[in-house]
Amino acid sequence: MLIRQAKPEDWWLVEKVAPEIHGETRFKDTPLDLTKIKSFFDMQETTDDLICFLAFTGDELVGLGAFLISEQFWNKTLVSNDLMLWVTKERRGSTTAYRLVKEYEIWAKGRGVNEITLGINTGIDVDKTSSFFNRLGYLEQAKLFTKDN
Repeated sequence: MLIRQAKPEDWWLVEKVAPEIHGETRFKDTPLDLTKIKSFFDMQETTDDLICFLAFTGDELVGLGAFLISEQFWNKTLVSNDLMLWVTKERRGSTTAYRLVKEYEIWAKGRGVNEITLGINTGIDVDKTSSFFNRLGYLEQAKLFTKDN
């Protein structure tokens, strides 16, 4: 398996899997805006605070992670957040997610962040995913509540 930072010429791969990924999120009933996603994807070229990693087995894309660094609201302490972490259904339970998270951690630590965060926005296998994050040393710190307007 190869994990690497996405390049501009990789956009077609992201565009191809975006509908599948979107369909597994809690946002699946909202429109998918590929133009917006592309603008985030392209920002990798102009900032060190955003990155997208791709995971390949041979020529096949089997995972994708997008991550962002920002300052805390309360001060200038840097924190990193995942925008998304996705692995193909066939590769779930393999080392793909683990390897994407490890690349994320290396990148975030290299940028001097104080805190590395991961979230779950799918509603799919939440307990398994939570257990996986716990095994990697992540602690549950908050819960998210939503209300339709």
